[in-house]
Amino acid sequence: HFVDNLKRLLSNYPATYAHFLKIEVLESAAIIEPHKISNIINECHAFGIEFALDDFGTGYSSLAHLKLIPAKHLKIDQSFIRDMLEDKDDMAIVDAVVSMGDAFHRRIIAEGVETFEHGIVLLKMGCKIMQGYYISRPLPSSAVDEWIKNYQPNLEWIKWAKADWDIHHLPFIMAKSDHLNKVTNIAKLIETQEANTSSVEITSHHASSFGEWYYQHGLTSFAKQQCFIKIKPLHIALHVEIEQILQMVKLGDFATAQTKLPQLFEMQTEIAALITQLEKMLQNPS
Repeated sequence: HFVDNLKRLLSNYPATYAHFLKIEVLESAAIIEPHKISNIINECHAFGIEFALDDFGTGYSSLAHLKLIPAKHLKIDQSFIRDMLEDKDDMAIVDAVVSMGDAFHRRIIAEGVETFEHGIVLLKMGCKIMQGYYISRPLPSSAVDEWIKNYQPNLEWIKWAKADWDIHHLPFIMAKSDHLNKVTNIAKLIETQEANTSSVEITSHHASSFGEWYYQHGLTSFAKQQCFIKIKPLHIALHVEIEQILQMVKLGDFATAQTKLPQLFEMQTEIAALITQLEKMLQNPS
């Protein structure tokens, strides 16, 4: 009696309001009785309601089910989005779902977008609808109107969405925030006098994701640029300084570590400025 009950509830409102309602169906529930679900969705489509398959990719999804169930939206489960920047398999799954949605004329919605970099990569893949803490945390209904009026999309998202860049440049695009996060986490360790350094990954210049990019795709794209050449000694020095400071933190010598912080932040700022110059070249290759 789902459709009849829904019609009865909607009869209390103007007819056009149905077009604002979108119903989410768990993928795992939809595939139990796909023909029955399909009929219900089609009946609801007749009076303007749209459906989304939620948590897509976590159930026993197949192309046959996707073809049969006429939901207009696919929501990629946040478990794939969350780890896609570190896990190549999750990245491949997300990319495949976006491509599949495009082939089947479905709107793709990415759940769990919590960082600037997630948004850039999803836009690059062609996923233009997202939800997650980076955009907004849950709001009381009284605050939604004000949020809609004042919301401004990230300008960097707009720039990178318009730029023609290769996905292999991702470590470079992430570098500024990665370096800042690392230095900020070190500062927190010193401030709280926490000797557990597990929150800061210790790598050499060559072994870091930015270092690997530098000697591969970076050299291919920017080898003759002065700002690119200047980054290398600074980046090496940054990693050496980080390693030395973390050794002091492990030994409990927080006072000496504190004196090293200004220089660490200065190096991070210099690297970020040089990366900004390269970003402009990547965004505007002409």
